[in-house]
Amino acid sequence: MVALAPAAVFAATTTRYVDCSGGNDAWSGASSSSAWRTLTKANGALLNPGDFLLLKRGCTWTGPLNLTRSGTSALPITIGAYGTGNLPRIQNYHENVKITASHLLIQDIFTRSDPVSHDAGCQDQPTGWRVGFRFMAGATYDTLRYSEADQQYIGILVEAGAHHNRILSNTLKGNNMKDPSVYSDAGAVGISLMGNDNEVAGNSISGSDTCSRQWGRDGAAVEIYGGSRNSVHHNTAAQNHNFTELGKTPSADNTFAYNKVTSSLTTANFVVTRGSSNTYGPVYRTKVLNNVVYLSGSQAYAVQCYGGCSSSILSMRGNIIWSEDRVGYADHAFDEGNNLYWKSNGAPKVWFPISSSSKKADPRFVNLGALDLRLQSTSPALNVGGTAAVVLGYVTDLFGVAVPQGAAPDMGAHERT
Repeated sequence: MVALAPAAVFAATTTRYVDCSGGNDAWSGASSSSAWRTLTKANGALLNPGDFLLLKRGCTWTGPLNLTRSGTSALPITIGAYGTGNLPRIQNYHENVKITASHLLIQDIFTRSDPVSHDAGCQDQPTGWRVGFRFMAGATYDTLRYSEADQQYIGILVEAGAHHNRILSNTLKGNNMKDPSVYSDAGAVGISLMGNDNEVAGNSISGSDTCSRQWGRDGAAVEIYGGSRNSVHHNTAAQNHNFTELGKTPSADNTFAYNKVTSSLTTANFVVTRGSSNTYGPVYRTKVLNNVVYLSGSQAYAVQCYGGCSSSILSMRGNIIWSEDRVGYADHAFDEGNNLYWKSNGAPKVWFPISSSSKKADPRFVNLGALDLRLQSTSPALNVGGTAAVVLGYVTDLFGVAVPQGAAPDMGAHERT
């Protein structure tokens, strides 16, 4: 007689609901008609793998929402929204959503904050240490998607010890608070990566720009400060002071690919990184691949690599960079090739050696005025972008078009079909 294996047993999943106006913490939270009312109750929910915690759309709470219960790779815990209307809003706390658990799917949450004060000595800039989503040490294999973080010190902060998280298809707007201290210029960051092996993709990041007592202006769409092996790709960034600034060892091996970066701010930058002789360096092996950049500000300065730049510090291939003041400066040669540089007067300022595969030429965008940075059929950027991004697995352009469409990849973030 053949013994039959016992039937698989699956734990039933539970959904808990939170309603800021119609809920009651004395109720079970097990349905929309018996929802809890407060985040205090939600923070104490004994969520198990596969469970759901849902916040009612149109509601507003003062933070924090603390996410401390972990799911599994097969059964993540989902934190999201229910009902109709605006995303549920969590606001005005030190960190509005604090994440210490693993295998979470966080989606459809809106965070923002009012300024704590203003810096009267720096254009009355909003100040306050306010973070939208804070991934603490131990937060691993989590996904944050379809959410929004606005008007804060840092929209999304991934701290050291938080790793293998995915930040996908979120919107970050106007994160322009600076540190309350007059001795610090920190802040105004869309996404800050201090942890390792995280993915940042498909996000829209705008308005990370603040008055700075030390530098005049500061801020970054994506800042790398201690993080390594992070992949930042297929994002759209507009009106940020920097697209990315990298500093602090052991930051290393970060990749930026197929991003679209535009800004009309006076002093906007694309990438700022450092070598070993700089206080905030060295930052090793940063790869900048197939991005398209248009900076129209009168003092725009797209690429800066100093303090001992070299091929072990920066590799830049397949990019299109249009900067109305300076394309960039490096104090030593770095790994550079298959790039196109331009400005409207036809004389781009490139203060670093360029390879024979790079060129100074008009990229012939479809519609520069409308920021349509796709390539016309006569563009000199077609089929000459090199394969550095493809080799690393970036095989679609910003719109999801397969790369290459021709004999070789195009320069920039758009592959012409």
